[in-house]
Amino acid sequence: MGQQRAGPAGRGGPVRSTARRGPGGRACRAGTVRGRGVRGRPLAARPPATVTWPGGQFASGMLPEGHPLADTVGAAHADATGGGVPRRRGATYGSDLRHYTDAGIPALQYGPGDIAVAHSAREHVSVREVVETARALVLTVLRTVGTK
Repeated sequence: MGQQRAGPAGRGGPVRSTARRGPGGRACRAGTVRGRGVRGRPLAARPPATVTWPGGQFASGMLPEGHPLADTVGAAHADATGGGVPRRRGATYGSDLRHYTDAGIPALQYGPGDIAVAHSAREHVSVREVVETARALVLTVLRTVGTK
């Protein structure tokens, strides 16, 4: 029924709605939609809406330099999978990690799956990866806090 067009590239401009076809396939002017809205008022009689995107609302989260958690999780991963230590890297997506780091709790992102398909229609995680991650996390806990 319509499409979304972003504002100027890289400027975080407003998102403008441009209707191509209205209900029943009738052509509509940009910014209008034909039909009845709430309480029978024509939709086109309403003031046009503007949707803005102020940018992500995510603060950074980071494990302090030299903290042993990264080495502990990396070694546990290698032992649980029989492979190597995962590479360390930053990520440009938001997560709840910032809540832990803001509270002074050391944290890092670790888990199964591929971020490239996360939260998409193609999202999937193999059972093997879930089992390996669970084993690595159990080893991390045992090596960090022990068995008592």
